[in-house]
Amino acid sequence: MQLGRIRRLGKALAALSIAVGALVIGQPAVATAAASEGSVPSVVAAYAADPGGLIARLDDLFGIGATGSGLDFGDTAKVGELDRVFVWRADFLAGVAGPNPIKRVNEWTATVTIADKPVGVATIWINPAGDVPDLADFAKGASIGAAFEGIPATAALVHDPIRSAWFTLEGNDLAPIVVGDSGLQSATTLSAYQGLIADAGRSLAPVDPPNSGAMNSIIVIAIAVVAVVGLVLVLGRRSRGLGE
Repeated sequence: MQLGRIRRLGKALAALSIAVGALVIGQPAVATAAASEGSVPSVVAAYAADPGGLIARLDDLFGIGATGSGLDFGDTAKVGELDRVFVWRADFLAGVAGPNPIKRVNEWTATVTIADKPVGVATIWINPAGDVPDLADFAKGASIGAAFEGIPATAALVHDPIRSAWFTLEGNDLAPIVVGDSGLQSATTLSAYQGLIADAGRSLAPVDPPNSGAMNSIIVIAIAVVAVVGLVLVLGRRSRGLGE
């Protein structure tokens, strides 16, 4: 009797395992794979993969119905791999050398494609209003969409918002994705870029205005000299007139 119960329990567990396996296999991919360095929370990955998430939001703001001539975010619209966003630390921007020049922020980018062709780059952030993933920005264009594809897994995606620039950073090697106002046209090193932006900052430093107090003193002295010379001339003429 006990053996029969064990067998029935075993069959029931096996059937349950098969059913759960079928459900898992049949589910669409919940997470979009992370491409570069940095973690991707499951809620962000789910928002990017859900047709009612990022794609629906893009359609609301940039689709045909929103602008009349927007993009067709239909069945062929897809979200590519997610890249965590990093920014420069304040010490790095100040010219201080350190072991870690970047810090991560709660933003992720992904190339968006329609019919397998890139149409732009979406930036997802954690909206503090509801502490949930949301669309932060969409840079429309095939070229920028293609530029953000295939970022190496060993690289960090670095955003320089002050200069509207994007880079990949691998160790000490820095390469521009979007040049912006960085002045960087090709791959370089961290220290070289740090020097470049420091030089640019110095060239843009405001020039001290002339000392207004000193200028005012010069003007007063000049007026006084002119007045004295004029007075001397007048007195000279009068004295000559009296002598005659």
